Amino acid sequence: MKKPYVGLLAGVLAFGMGAVPLDPLVTDVEAKRFGGGFGRSSFRSGKGGRFKPFSISSSSKARRTGKPKRGIKTERPRGTGKPKGNIRTEKPKGTGKPKGNIRTENPRGTGKPKGSIKTGGRKGRIATSGQSVRTKAAINAKRMRDKFKKKPSPVVSGRAGKAPTIGGQRHATIDKTYGDNPIYRRARKTDRGSYWKRREQFYGRNYEPPAYVYNMASSYGLFGTIFLAGLLNNVSNAGAFAHHHQNDPGYQAWRREADELAKQNEDLRNKLVAMDAEAAKLDGTPVDPAYLPKGVDPDIVLASGVRAATLPQLRVCVGSQSGAYYRVTEQGLGLSLGDTVNVVPVETVGSNQALEFLVDGKCDSAWIQRDSYWNYIEATKTNNLPFVRVVSPYKEAVHLICHASGPSKISRLTEDHKVWFPKKSGAAETWKNFIGEDAGYGEVQTVLNTPSMAVASNKEALLKVTDAKSCMMYVAAPGETGFMKVVEEMAVTRNLVMIDVSDGDLENTTDPAGEDVYEYKEIDSSVYPSLARQNGVVFGSGDIDTLYVRADFVIANAWKDANPELYPSLAFDIASLEDEIRTVVGQ
Repeated sequence: MKKPYVGLLAGVLAFGMGAVPLDPLVTDVEAKRFGGGFGRSSFRSGKGGRFKPFSISSSSKARRTGKPKRGIKTERPRGTGKPKGNIRTEKPKGTGKPKGNIRTENPRGTGKPKGSIKTGGRKGRIATSGQSVRTKAAINAKRMRDKFKKKPSPVVSGRAGKAPTIGGQRHATIDKTYGDNPIYRRARKTDRGSYWKRREQFYGRNYEPPAYVYNMASSYGLFGTIFLAGLLNNVSNAGAFAHHHQNDPGYQAWRREADELAKQNEDLRNKLVAMDAEAAKLDGTPVDPAYLPKGVDPDIVLASGVRAATLPQLRVCVGSQSGAYYRVTEQGLGLSLGDTVNVVPVETVGSNQALEFLVDGKCDSAWIQRDSYWNYIEATKTNNLPFVRVVSPYKEAVHLICHASGPSKISRLTEDHKVWFPKKSGAAETWKNFIGEDAGYGEVQTVLNTPSMAVASNKEALLKVTDAKSCMMYVAAPGETGFMKVVEEMAVTRNLVMIDVSDGDLENTTDPAGEDVYEYKEIDSSVYPSLARQNGVVFGSGDIDTLYVRADFVIANAWKDANPELYPSLAFDIASLEDEIRTVVGQ
C-alpha cells in the first residue's frame, strides 16, 4: 500500500510550465505533462524576429492547405469531414481504475475527433478526499464551528477591480480593537503554516470539546470557546489564567455564561470551583494580561474570527460574481484555506485585466485562461513571468453566441460581422490567438480593430447581438456560470444560438513548450437546450462543436517572496483541491 503522501506529492502541480519560472515543487509527473522535465521549456524568440506566443506544430498537425479567403464559402466534398471517433480511455487489464489522462484518437491529417462532453450539475458539498492533512483538519474545524449559534457575516464583493469590503472592514475593526493586546500582537508573528500541527499537539489528535460548549457562543472577545473549555482540564493552568485575565471583558463574559450552564452541569460546576480555588492562591500576584499557559502558542487561543484578522490576505483576481472563477474562489479556496489565509476575491473583466492587476500589485493571485499569459509573454518580450502556476484543475469552453439568422460556424464570419466582448476579457485574449493562427479573423470587426465597439461587460456585449451580423464571445466552464444560465433563459425570446467553433486552423495552436493550447470537444446539447440548434438533417445532433482551454491558478512572485514560510504549504493545499474545484464547476 502506498503511503498517503506519495500519491498527493505526485499530484502537486508544477510551477514551471513552459516559460513559467520553475518552482521547487515541480514533479516529474507534471513536468512530463508539459514536456520539459526539470528544466526550462524550449521556448525561444526567433532570430531577429518577434516573439510569437503560439505556433503550429508541423510534426504533429497537418495544416489545412488552400484555405479560401475569408468570406468565400466553399463546400466540403461529402465524406471528407471530421471523423467521429469517441474519446477513449486506455485501461490495461488487471490494473483496476485507469490512471492515465483521457486521450483522443486523432489520425494525422484527418481533422478533429468528435467527443461529446456533458457538463453541469454540481454534486453538492465539497468532499475532502485527496486533500492534505492540514486542509482536512481545517475543514473539520469549520464543521465544528458551524455547530455554534453565531455565524460569520457573508463576504460581498464590489465592482470590477474592487475587493470585497465586509470581510476587510471586519478585520480592520478587530485589528483596531485588539491591536494593543500583547497576545494578539504575538499571534501575528506565529508561523501560519504550522498552525494545525501545533493545534493538534495542544488539544490531542482526537480531541472533542464537551457537549456544553455547543450551547455557548463560539467566542468571547479575544478567546475561542474551545480553548477556554479545554483549559479547565488542567486546574493549575485554569487558575493562573483566571487570575491574570480576571479584568478581560471576554473572559468575564465567558465566566458568566459558564456559571449559568454549571447550574445544570455538575462536571462543569466542579471544574469551575477547582479553578477558583487555584486562582485564589495567586491573590496579591501582579496581573499579567500577556499570560498564557506554558507551551501554548498565542494563535491557538484566539477565536477563529480574531485569528483570521491576523492572517495574510490572498487577493484573488476573478471574473464577475456570476462567473465560475468567483464561485471556485469562494466555495473551493475560501472554505478550505480560510484558516491559513484570508481569501479575498477581486472582480475583473477577464484574464487580461487579471494579469494587469497581478503585475500592478492589485492582486496576489489570479484565475486566468491558459492562452492568456502566452500573449503576456509576447507583449512584454520576456519569458520571466512575475508569477508561478499552481494548478490547472478544469477546462473552459469558447461560447460563440450569435443571432439565429446569422452564421452557423466561426469560419463563416466575414468582415461584415461584429463579434462583441470586453477588451480586457479572456475572450479578447482567445480572439488574438485566432488571428495569430489565421489572419482572416483579423478582418472580423471586434474591439481589437474597432475601438468604438468597446463594452464594459459580457452583459453589455450580449445586448449587442440583435441581427444576423452580430455575435458575442465568452469563455467559461460550460453550464456553470450565472451569466450563461441567463443567456440560456433568454435564448428563445432573443433568437440566440451558440455556433460551432470548429475551424481546423484553431486546433493547431501550440504553446512554447509544444503543448496544444486548445482541444476540440462538443458541448452536449442538453447543457444548453435552448441555445443549441435543433436536431435534424441540417444541424445534426444539436451538440455544439467548440474549443476548450485550461483554467490556470497563478500566484504572484511578490506574494510568494513575502510569505516564504507559508507559501509552500499553501501551494501544496491548493494543488490538493483539484478534485473539489472540478466538483464546483461540474467536471
